[in-house]
Amino acid sequence: MKVVASVFLFVGLLLAVLYPVALTFSGETFYKETIFQRNMVNASRDGLRSGQIKSPIKIQLKPEYNPIKVIAEFTTSSTSYSHINGNIYHFSLHDTDDKQLWDKSSLHQNKKEGADKRSVLGHLKITSTVIQDFSIDKAGEYQLKIKEKKHYFYEDSISVIFKKNVKLINKKIIIIGVILLVLGVGLLLIFGKHQK
Repeated sequence: MKVVASVFLFVGLLLAVLYPVALTFSGETFYKETIFQRNMVNASRDGLRSGQIKSPIKIQLKPEYNPIKVIAEFTTSSTSYSHINGNIYHFSLHDTDDKQLWDKSSLHQNKKEGADKRSVLGHLKITSTVIQDFSIDKAGEYQLKIKEKKHYFYEDSISVIFKKNVKLINKKIIIIGVILLVLGVGLLLIFGKHQK
């Protein structure tokens, strides 16, 4: 029973945790643009924002790029103050006729400790957040519009990344993984009781 439980836990971990993480690296980056760059020379001693978010971003998209993933990349440094609340940004994609295809809000928090999905480069912290996976029907110039909805602290820069031909997460696989994890833990508990 212990061996079976271990197998369930191992496979469950692969499907529920490692599988979705691995897919975040799928696809090929074909466009990246910085939509905000803090001007450290003109910024005040209180860290006030200098500059505006660039919006909209115009980008050429083709059906052969499907599925497409949009990622927001936030860079903060030691000069960016930590805050319990986070900045909220609103992203929306519009087609060649300016019809909105989707809209999504993203929360960016600046915690000094315990932050997830961050890489540290010297004193810089880079946080990447997946905004949306989507597909299009026709080629043309699309617009990504960005608005700042709530603002509590100051990033050093914000970039938008487009990736093509990404692999989408199959939710059924994740559900199976979670079930296997639960079964594995349950079997280990039962085995532990029988050993006493």
